[in-house]
Formats: sequence, structure tokens, C-alpha cells
Amino acid sequence: MFKKIFPLVLVGAAAMAAFRFAKKGFVAKSLNVKIAGIKLYPLNSASVSLNVINPTSTAVDFNSIVADIMLNNVAFATISNVQHSVIQANSNQVINLPIKINPVEGVRLALSLFNKPQGYKVSILGSINSGDINFPINIEYTLK
Repeated sequence: MFKKIFPLVLVGAAAMAAFRFAKKGFVAKSLNVKIAGIKLYPLNSASVSLNVINPTSTAVDFNSIVADIMLNNVAFATISNVQHSVIQANSNQVINLPIKINPVEGVRLALSLFNKPQGYKVSILGSINSGDINFPINIEYTLK
């Protein structure tokens, strides 16, 4: 009898695991990430605010956000935040993240913004880690 039931239990467990991962994948693909704001001065407390929107009926929890920040296609800063957060179903959350600016690029950025403070293209490329799934981030923003 055990030999007949055991395969059914394994198939059931595999189906539940597949459903769990498929559901997480659907939710992660549905996340929408936008730049809510960028604070570049003073350089030692620079930060970026990301608005993470969850339009699904399932809460999403994530463990970390790692990304590079590009200014006119030149890498000038990084985001590395290991902090557990939960975005409730059908809601959004603005997350303020400190950014680490490359010192050489920081000087170049300061001089560039002093001469022409508008019109720079900012790109954020990275991922949000939700335990089992990495959700890619690819955002573009123009400084105004």
C-alpha cells in the first residue's frame, strides 16, 4: 500500500512546489519599479527613492536590491541594500536607498551638474532578490 501512495505524495508535493514557484514568478514579473526621486547632494548622503508597485493580489517579499546607476551611459554609483521588505497586494511602497558614488565619477558629476544641471539620462540596472527569484530592474530617468 505504501508503494502505491508514496508516488502520489511525491507528485502532489512536486505540484505544490511548482505552483508556489510559478506564482512567485508571475508576481515578480508583474512588479513595476519607478524612480520616485534622486538626491545627489551632499555626495556623502546621496540616495535614490524607488517606487515599487505590486498590482497583483499577492504580497511580495524581497531580501535585497542590487543595482548600478549610470549617468549618460557611464557607471557612477551602486546600490547595495540587504533589507527585508514586503510590498502588500495591490499597493506600492517607496523605498529610500543610499547610493555609493565612485569618488572619481563623483567629482566629474559635480562639475557636470554645475555647468549644466539638467537633461542628464540616469539609468538603473540591477535586480530585486525575492528569495527564489531575481526580478530585473531596468529604469531610465531624465534629471530635470
